[in-house]
Amino acid sequence: MTDDQLREWIFAWSGRYPVEYDDVLIPLRGRAAFTMEEIDVILYWQLRSTPSYLTKARHNLKSAPECRILDIVARAIACSDDLGAYLLLADLTGVQHAIGSAILATADPDRFTVYDQRAKRSLKALELLQNSPCKGEWLNYVHSCRDIARRTRTPLRTIDRALFMANGRATLPR
Repeated sequence: MTDDQLREWIFAWSGRYPVEYDDVLIPLRGRAAFTMEEIDVILYWQLRSTPSYLTKARHNLKSAPECRILDIVARAIACSDDLGAYLLLADLTGVQHAIGSAILATADPDRFTVYDQRAKRSLKALELLQNSPCKGEWLNYVHSCRDIARRTRTPLRTIDRALFMANGRATLPR
């Protein structure tokens, strides 16, 4: 697929995403830290379609002192190393790729992208998912999305939306 075809694919699929879904995140963008209530907004945004995961994520976060959670989230947002930022968040019980990436992408959508299984299926279908054993799953995913952004001159959030909506389809929507 050429860069122009990929750009067409991105805009076709991202145009199907209900952008109002992201409205709750807009006030949180660019923040250096979040409150527990704001973290819960991000959890709800990421997991609302799977209530059992949302309940479990909320329960897991409550297992740590609030001051520890807020400190780790602020440190992750401030971390200049991509893997370091993710690993800080992964130290919190129950925070894995989806939740960690949602927190980072909310704080810095120009740098981070949201990890999602539907989006990962789309990257695989497009044969654009990097597979370096040295990087690990999350960095391969983030670097794949950044490569697409660079090639197509498209914001990461637009790429997120397209990959999510395509859900493993490499063809244009009908």
